[in-house]
Amino acid sequence: MLIAVEGIDGAGKTSLIRDLARHLVAGGAPVTCVRRYLLQEVTALWWRLIEADDLDQRGSAHLAAADYRVGVERVIRPAISGGSVVFADKYYYSHLVYFALRGIDLDALRSYFGDPLVPDLVLHVRVPVETALARLVDRKGKPDLLECGLDYRVGLSIGAAFARWGLGGAPLDLRLAHFRQHQDAASTLLPSLLPEGVTVTLDATADPADVLAAALAAMSDAAAATGLSRS
Repeated sequence: MLIAVEGIDGAGKTSLIRDLARHLVAGGAPVTCVRRYLLQEVTALWWRLIEADDLDQRGSAHLAAADYRVGVERVIRPAISGGSVVFADKYYYSHLVYFALRGIDLDALRSYFGDPLVPDLVLHVRVPVETALARLVDRKGKPDLLECGLDYRVGLSIGAAFARWGLGGAPLDLRLAHFRQHQDAASTLLPSLLPEGVTVTLDATADPADVLAAALAAMSDAAAATGLSRS
């Protein structure tokens, strides 16, 4: 069973996955947790290219697509076949949002990624942008350069932006202003990209126990529909 957890940065996706995984593991179910970039080798290559300032947004999108397509076959499908519930902390849909907000046409992006593996369930963790920002801002270096879109929005190459500020070193007022605008655009675009029929939207401003209960109920419904199997 594949469960994608989607939402803007700061929505609480990682915390929800942690709680869901703990609940399943306590009940004896095998769990595999993955993030949007699936292969460490590709992530390491991305960072090397950024440090060399030798990667533009389109090249980054192609690299992400290669990571996704290989990662599905190498990581996700084997885990599902082995009986694991796979939680994806951001998934294909977040890739589309990420690169669309950096100027790449959606149709082109879809052609890069090919035919995606549709999850059995998408949990759309939804909060207002200001709520997400409040959850991030007390953490050192947050919101970071990528969460604010500063690798694109200020007219610098990805490598030049990182060379100037690092991941979390841009002036706070600059990060706050761009986070609001960037994540507002993300919160508008993301719901339109999520697959119909398997997406459940969770109000993540509610009490965490209530959010967890709603997510578990959605998982139970999805499991009944799929028989807990996916080829």
